[in-house]
Amino acid sequence: MQDTINCESEAAPLKPGGDVTRIKTRLQSRFNRLVEAMDPDYGLLDELLSTDVISMKQYSNVISRTTDRNWHILRSLIDEKSDADCHQFLHALRSTDQQHVVNLILSDCTGKTGEAIVGYTNTIHT
Repeated sequence: MQDTINCESEAAPLKPGGDVTRIKTRLQSRFNRLVEAMDPDYGLLDELLSTDVISMKQYSNVISRTTDRNWHILRSLIDEKSDADCHQFLHALRSTDQQHVVNLILSDCTGKTGEAIVGYTNTIHT
């Protein structure tokens, strides 16, 4: 199943001060691709737990699954989490060498990327 991205509502990359509604909209519109692209192991879940983006109960729930881990992480972010949690999620992805996922979230429909929050540099790695 392919994601549908509404280019009119996402005409520009996220800029400093970008609001969480746009981040959550992008998580939702790119949901299937993000589920496939993210790697929840090798540090991401630990980083989300250590920064209180997810609780120990959520961590245990996700870690005990053999499938659908990314689905549960993303649903939690979209349905339950705050602005700060969404921004911390972007930092956690970056700190666990998942810049390609950050680029997918922050990019506009032309592939250009911007900054999601003040002080957050979205460096594209080639």
